[in-house]
Formats: sequence, C-alpha cells, structure tokens
Amino acid sequence: MNQLEKDKKSLKLTPDDHLHLEGFALNLFAKLQQKHKYAVWKAADIRKALKERQKPVPGPPGGDDDFSLLGLPGGESDNRDFSAAQSDYIPLL
Repeated sequence: MNQLEKDKKSLKLTPDDHLHLEGFALNLFAKLQQKHKYAVWKAADIRKALKERQKPVPGPPGGDDDFSLLGLPGGESDNRDFSAAQSDYIPLL
C-alpha cells in the first residue's frame, strides 16, 4: 500500500483520466451495493427459513446464478419445496 501511495505522487493525470477513474469508481461502488443488497436479502431469507424450521436453500431465488437478474428487494417467487428438507433440520443452540 505504501508503494501505491508513492507511485500515485509520480503520476500526472489529465482531466480525461480523472473522468475515467471516476467512472471506474462509480461502477465498482454500484457492484458493491448490489452485492450488499443480495447479502442482506439472503440473510433475511436464511433467517426466515430457520424460523419456519426449514432448511435454507443455497443461492439466489430460483437457483439462478446470475445475481444481476435478482430485482432486489422483492424479486420473484422461487417456489421452493421444503418437504424433504424438514427432516434435515438441525436446531441451532
């Protein structure tokens, strides 16, 4: 990290470079915000499943691995079947 700070002082950035860096930072923060929303949603989903004595299902709703299609909060119903999962329930102590 110290080396990065030293290198930063030697760089000569133009206004176009600043716009590029700002765009990069905004894109990065948008992705982090989306991941944060998913983490909050997933924590609530797990908490709800445990409260209902059901086994939480890993992954996003519907088993879709593309988190960008989640439409959080709310989202679509995933129509999970917990009939077999209830026998696997292990209470947390």
